[in-house]
Amino acid sequence: MSRRSWIVSSVGLCATISCTSPSGPRPVEGPIVIASDHGTLSIGTDPFSMTLVSSAGDVLFGTATDPSGEGDAGLTYGSFQTLERTHFYNPGHTEAQGSDTRWVPRWHAAGIVTSATLVGDAWELEVTIHEDVATRLLVTVVPEPQVGFRIELALEEPGAVAFTRLGLDLPGDEHFYGLGERFDGADARGGAYEMFMAIGDLDSGLNDVHVPVPFYASSRGYGLFIEDPHPSFFDFGVQDERRARVTFNTSEPLVVHVITGADPLMVATRYGRLTGPAALPPVWAFAPLQWRNELDDRAMLIEDAWAIRDNDIPGSCIWIDNPWQTAYNTHIFNEVQFPDPQGMLDELSDMGFRNMVWSTPYLDYSDDRWWDGMEPDTRGLFEEAEAAGHFVLSSSGDPFYLPWNGSRSGGRIDFTSLEAFAYWQDIVSRVTSMGVVGFKLDYGEDMIPGSVLDAAMDLRFADGRTTLEMHKLYSILYHRAYREQAIADNGEAFILGRSSTYGGQRDCEAIWPGDMDASFLEQREQNEDARPAVGGLPTVIAAVQNLSVSGFPAFGSDTGGYRGDDQAKEILIRWAEHTALTPIMQLGGGDHHNVWDMTVYDAETLAIYRKYARLHTRLFPLFYTLAVEATDEGVPPVRPMGMMWPRDEGAHEAWDQYMVGDFLLVAPVREEGATSRTVHLPEGRWVHWFTNEAYDGPGDVVVSAPLDSLPLFLAAGAIVPMIADDVDTFVETAFDEFVTLAERQDLLFVRILPSQASELTLFDGGRIAVGEEGPVATVQVTRGSWFGSWVLEIDWGHRAGADGNAPSSVTLEGTALTQEADRALVASAGCDGCWHHDASEGTLVVSIASEGTVVAR
Repeated sequence: MSRRSWIVSSVGLCATISCTSPSGPRPVEGPIVIASDHGTLSIGTDPFSMTLVSSAGDVLFGTATDPSGEGDAGLTYGSFQTLERTHFYNPGHTEAQGSDTRWVPRWHAAGIVTSATLVGDAWELEVTIHEDVATRLLVTVVPEPQVGFRIELALEEPGAVAFTRLGLDLPGDEHFYGLGERFDGADARGGAYEMFMAIGDLDSGLNDVHVPVPFYASSRGYGLFIEDPHPSFFDFGVQDERRARVTFNTSEPLVVHVITGADPLMVATRYGRLTGPAALPPVWAFAPLQWRNELDDRAMLIEDAWAIRDNDIPGSCIWIDNPWQTAYNTHIFNEVQFPDPQGMLDELSDMGFRNMVWSTPYLDYSDDRWWDGMEPDTRGLFEEAEAAGHFVLSSSGDPFYLPWNGSRSGGRIDFTSLEAFAYWQDIVSRVTSMGVVGFKLDYGEDMIPGSVLDAAMDLRFADGRTTLEMHKLYSILYHRAYREQAIADNGEAFILGRSSTYGGQRDCEAIWPGDMDASFLEQREQNEDARPAVGGLPTVIAAVQNLSVSGFPAFGSDTGGYRGDDQAKEILIRWAEHTALTPIMQLGGGDHHNVWDMTVYDAETLAIYRKYARLHTRLFPLFYTLAVEATDEGVPPVRPMGMMWPRDEGAHEAWDQYMVGDFLLVAPVREEGATSRTVHLPEGRWVHWFTNEAYDGPGDVVVSAPLDSLPLFLAAGAIVPMIADDVDTFVETAFDEFVTLAERQDLLFVRILPSQASELTLFDGGRIAVGEEGPVATVQVTRGSWFGSWVLEIDWGHRAGADGNAPSSVTLEGTALTQEADRALVASAGCDGCWHHDASEGTLVVSIASEGTVVAR
């Protein structure tokens, strides 16, 4: 399209490039209205403002046009007379700290739109701005198909500008989800968040912001994603209850994606698709994983592996945590600790376990010997990397050396250098060539932009970027180096990372939250040392939801927690009940959480853990289906209640319960000593997974929750696919007594609540569709590439139209199936084309070995 200039008014367009008058520029007529699917963006011109309106005509958001102060308008810039290189301009510290006003900026709001030019689909706007900020402000707005709108804010010849801020009106009923790995709950309303790692007052000494993601989804049906790595600060009504403020430490062009959708889940899905695709974990990662904080030797490792098998606990991976190397990150096994490491890895493989190891991105010059067999240096690797310039530099141009754990000090690999990246992959290949397929990658988030009193940490990277950008992006390249090498040597990888940011889900299969307290404490709750706690079980219940919404679909916390010496039975069991219903279930932390150790735990602990490890394993088809959907479409597998039911205030308050897919509501017990809990049930029919008791929402119910019981509910129309309950491992094994997934790959168990029509497409392309019409229930099964036999567990007693009677007939494609008196025979697929009605449970069990439509009446 040729370049055209238009001024948009409420009645049409006039061919005028700009508007001026003898007294100076005047605004073009407005508003400028730009349409996209699910909404229109209206640009006000006097002054510049933005309003998003839904397809139904509802205002979804508006930038503040009645500012109460200079920094409170819709778009403002914070400037100083000069910018000090040694100071970190903290976007969370823009107000006076006591009497110190040195670092309080002068705020200047965007002025009037003086010209509007349509170039293709893009509107290019010129906006006046104070001379201290820039010569002018250029705003470009482009509709983005299947996203919403892309807005670029660019200053021309900026002055000493430290901050760019967006200000939005904050309606009383709006709620916010996302922002990466937050530990304080699911709904961010009423909170303010540093989106960068910093020194903090938590018991860890940091603020524990490992995975900051500058994206949120609003309950009103839109989202904001600011595609920029600079430190930022999101305030949802703390400084002013009428305003949401987003402040970035940058004067560079800022790209804002306004994401639209029919509902908050679609908004989060579009975000995931925009920044993904998320790396799909290998199949074996969806069985429970195990690790011990410190392994004495090879004998202890193999003993743990046999304990898992002997105690009938399913699992497909054991990882070797710190320590295991001759020195930190030589990636050479300490053969005093682990003699014949290749034989050891092969032995684990024969038992049906994939192998992972722990690593960090540092090479030390310090003598780190603290374990028998460790060496005083890195066998020349540090000197080699230093001489080749593979380390991150300080502002002086010298390698940047800093302690990373106690007295351990060294250099950080600069992954922006292609040479350093390749050098590190060669080192990593020392273990990937032995069959190591995964890594627990610790640290990487400690490129903090500012230290005490906001002193700048001014680092330099090979590609020219600085700490203000790389503090978020470093971990992405760090993870990528390991992942690429594992795939090159083994055809697959599993990266379990602690730090990342937007887009990092492409190079990191899963996140674990770091060292959480082995406790029931919420984050910032006072601990026994009278310090603000890092937090325990409640924090990870929040984190899995927030990460899922923020584009990271796979998450697994240390079952039982890590920090502290508390290995109490209750916290481990309650934590296991939660992690069993998360995509990744991994057991480890602290000294160890080996439930078979009867000097620490008891037989009941082992039995309950086994129950939930088996439940997690059985739910593999559900978790893997959701994982594939997250990778292909960006759909969050774990969902906050408020996102699913945005008009239900009780759902927003119920931050400590969540949905897994469309059909499972999980309400973990997170209070010490509790044997019941209040559960908020949204509108519809809900059936307790374990007790089969039915409830009708909306409303709150108090459910019994003894130590071995997780409040878990099936939603109306639920279709929950499961594998057989005797699978021990998802990978091949040399032992015939261990049951592998491949041996049960043809058989699918499906739990169904046919109280409304629903369907589920499985990861293998198979499809299950449920219909209900009065007393009749139908289940249509279509075969995919895996499953060819099905056991359908239909909740006959709680279906729509249930009358308390047993079915009179069950047919497949019109042919009558055989009624069997033996429930176990049918439930184990011991017969083909048969059914049994369990009157005590109200369950109809149907076994078939061919696709088609089952009709029960």
